[in-house]
Amino acid sequence: MVAIAIVTYNSAAFIRRCLEYVFEQDYSPYEVIVIDNASQDSTRGILRDFEALARVVYNPENVGFAAGQNQAISLTQAAWILTLNPDTRLARDFLSQLVEAGEADPSAGSICGKLLAMSPDFEP
Repeated sequence: MVAIAIVTYNSAAFIRRCLEYVFEQDYSPYEVIVIDNASQDSTRGILRDFEALARVVYNPENVGFAAGQNQAISLTQAAWILTLNPDTRLARDFLSQLVEAGEADPSAGSICGKLLAMSPDFEP
């Protein structure tokens, strides 16, 4: 099992596209946990569209990115946890490649993907 942990704060410009790419992954099983840090823009309305697919927690105040990630991580028992920013676009095989790399070396404690810059419309 892989958990994808996303912390949002006023991420309306990105979060819908990010979650759409997350839910197109070819790897299974995985769960998605989103912690919203008291967004004041339309992020919370967008997240409501994904409540059937993800565990969404709405914090009453902004606890910060690190505390939000720790909060998300505490909600899962997954063997692998991907901490993801809301302005991220994942390739369809991202999780499967990540798990394959991690399982290839049992001594690995951390695995990450290649980060590439992209335009505001989520195109590389």
